[in-house]
Amino acid sequence: TKAASELTGASKQIIRTYTERYARYLSTEATPEPGKPRRFTTADLKLLAYVYQQTSTGNLTHDQVLERLAAGALEEFDW
Repeated sequence: TKAASELTGASKQIIRTYTERYARYLSTEATPEPGKPRRFTTADLKLLAYVYQQTSTGNLTHDQVLERLAAGALEEFDW
């Protein structure tokens, strides 16, 4: 979580929140069973960076981000 925070710019707490809210878009490594270590793939980090970029600037709400993710917006995100 610390490394993901450093790479994406989001705080560790925000990363933890995102792993719950966006779990369906994250790998099983990023959303492990309780007691297991959390690990992020490159795709997970890209997703976290996208969500943080879109929501931290006030551009989009989390509901809007979820809609865009469902429409494939992450594929166009250059990170």
